[in-house]
Amino acid sequence: MVAGGVTAATVLAAGPGAAARPVAKKPKKVAVVLTDHPFFPGTVIVADQALLDRYATDYAKARGKKPLEMTKFLFGEVPLRIFDEIFATKNPATALDVGSYLWLFHLSGYFGGVWLRGELVKTGKNPTIAGFSQAQSQQTFTTQAGKAQRIVDAASGPESGVLAYNQASLFDQPDPADPTRQQRGLADTFGYNEGYLLQIAE
Repeated sequence: MVAGGVTAATVLAAGPGAAARPVAKKPKKVAVVLTDHPFFPGTVIVADQALLDRYATDYAKARGKKPLEMTKFLFGEVPLRIFDEIFATKNPATALDVGSYLWLFHLSGYFGGVWLRGELVKTGKNPTIAGFSQAQSQQTFTTQAGKAQRIVDAASGPESGVLAYNQASLFDQPDPADPTRQQRGLADTFGYNEGYLLQIAE
């Protein structure tokens, strides 16, 4: 992931194969150019290029004369700013444009994973992942978006429902799309400390 610029506007280019160009000294507007990435419209996740560009413009102004770095912007600035806006807003699930925020989180996670894979390959200790690249299908994307929708629905309800959802999400439970299968909970999937998270939820 690299940063570059053109005469009309500074451009932050994200993704493998993005071309690097000189960066404008004082950009008035920044446009983010994304390479191919998994996204299918029609779910709770809504692409919002204008919001992404606005965040990038603010990031460029804050950097001043310092070079623009896509890694710092997309993996650091974007998620931190979203969290700040969520915590500063009363009833964020209904007051904020959640679909746009989910899209930004999706971009940060996807391109962050691509970047991390490249960094791991550079170490020379992970040669098996160098050529691994599996495109996400529309069905898989829709399934994951459905999980996000259920989280948004829970967050839009009473506080008791939010806490109940958070606690249930720690453990394996039937898949709503296929009750014969189990969805792995966070404590199982990521090895989180179950007792610590339960204390927070309770």
